[in-house]
Amino acid sequence: MRRWGGLLVVMFSMWGAWAMDPRPIKRGPASQVSLPPQPEVQDGAAAVEVTEGVVAPTKSSEPVGPLGAAAAAGSMSWMVTGNYSYADLWVPGKIGFTAGYRLDEKSWVEIDYMRGSFSTSWIGVDLGRVVEQRAVVQWRRFPWAARFNYFIGANFNDLEVTLGDSALATVSTFDTTEYELMRLTSLGGSAGIGHRWVLHNGIVLAVDWLHVHLPLLSLMEDAPFRDATTDPDRRTEADDLVRFVQKFPRFAALKLQVGLSF
Repeated sequence: MRRWGGLLVVMFSMWGAWAMDPRPIKRGPASQVSLPPQPEVQDGAAAVEVTEGVVAPTKSSEPVGPLGAAAAAGSMSWMVTGNYSYADLWVPGKIGFTAGYRLDEKSWVEIDYMRGSFSTSWIGVDLGRVVEQRAVVQWRRFPWAARFNYFIGANFNDLEVTLGDSALATVSTFDTTEYELMRLTSLGGSAGIGHRWVLHNGIVLAVDWLHVHLPLLSLMEDAPFRDATTDPDRRTEADDLVRFVQKFPRFAALKLQVGLSF
């Protein structure tokens, strides 16, 4: 009995020593796994991990156009903005809109329309109401494909003046309504400078710092009050007003624009 007990003790001792042996178990030859060849990396280039079916994004080195990355890629060709012109002759505070089409990365063709009105008196003439509207067809250029731009074009200007009661009292007729209107229309040239920004969501923010409109050709000079009044001083004042307004350039400054490009 003692022999079998001693034999069992020896066997358990050998099994414990084998189980606690730190040496790795020898196995058969492992199957060789072939990996696809990796692309060579040139000196100075960063290593890029390539995964099958996944394309790593890369940064574009192409210049961004005046309407942002989307416009430079050619996806935005139209633009519409609402405008407010803070300082504008002859009527300040004009409101209007601009619609534009992109010719290329640096050039746009645009139609600009502005309108405003006010009531006041000037150089002794009681002006009941003055309404001015202007339409401009212009070519806008971004010389460095950036935000700064300049523009030139042609304009149509219409100025309508309604005379007040004190001026109409000098007209020797019972039907004074026919003398209430003084209307001057002209064609001319336009030029100016500005900045324009377009966000990635297509929102347009712009400002035209200075816009000059030079009258070149008078289309209509309708001033019946000047011809019908019996007061020579009033006639002289009205005539001076007509001549001055027809020839003096119109200046506009700080025209703010907000809109969308698409």
